[in-house]
Amino acid sequence: MNASLAQVKLLRLLKRKLSITDEEYNAATNCDGEGTVELKTAQKLIIKWKHQAIAKGIWENRTPVLKYDNLPKHTRAKFATPEQLRKIDGLWREISHAKTEKERETALKVFLQRRFKILSIEAIQRDHAAKVIITLNAMIEQAKDKPQRTLDIGLSKKAGGKV
Repeated sequence: MNASLAQVKLLRLLKRKLSITDEEYNAATNCDGEGTVELKTAQKLIIKWKHQAIAKGIWENRTPVLKYDNLPKHTRAKFATPEQLRKIDGLWREISHAKTEKERETALKVFLQRRFKILSIEAIQRDHAAKVIITLNAMIEQAKDKPQRTLDIGLSKKAGGKV
């Protein structure tokens, strides 16, 4: 099995950062000239070269920052946790019919204001977060039970349209 495109790109990036020559790269990856690298070889080389790059100070392992993780922690004691906020955000994604992220955020804000009298998702208190999650889950279940609406655009013969 061959390595993924992302793994090959990471290998090439590490190769460049560590100043590894093409001959050394081809020898290490057992590259057949077409650019394909075996999966296990790629995994081992990525780990090895990352350790070398970290030791040289030219590479840094970063943990991804998730949405709502950057909210101030000292004022968040009574508010919903980032995990709860991400759950609400994810549930709203399932329900919302908005096409863009901005429209979806605006629709969620309006929903929270009308239903719970909450100004924004960041302002949800811990005890209200469970209520919001339960409500969104109920809305999802209700949407599953309803048949899909079809749009009648008048293409039937009775409406005078052409079929």
